[in-house]
Amino acid sequence: MVRCAGSGVARRAAPDATAMPSRCRAEPTRAEPSPAEPSPAEPSPAEPSPAQPSPAQPSPVGKAMTMAGPNTHSSRRPV
Repeated sequence: MVRCAGSGVARRAAPDATAMPSRCRAEPTRAEPSPAEPSPAEPSPAEPSPAQPSPAQPSPVGKAMTMAGPNTHSSRRPV
């Protein structure tokens, strides 16, 4: 459940990241702010990076749970 919430947080971070690039695109018009933006832009992608590994862990765990799930349900159904 908590891991699922983490994926939701990653999705929320994605919109923020998209909002940042849009602003960075507006900045490139100015040569000086342009180089200044890439540095702050790097930290924002760095946040999604840790967020992705989190969902990556639930996927293998989810597979194990799905495999165990059908087995438990199938065993209960015959009973």
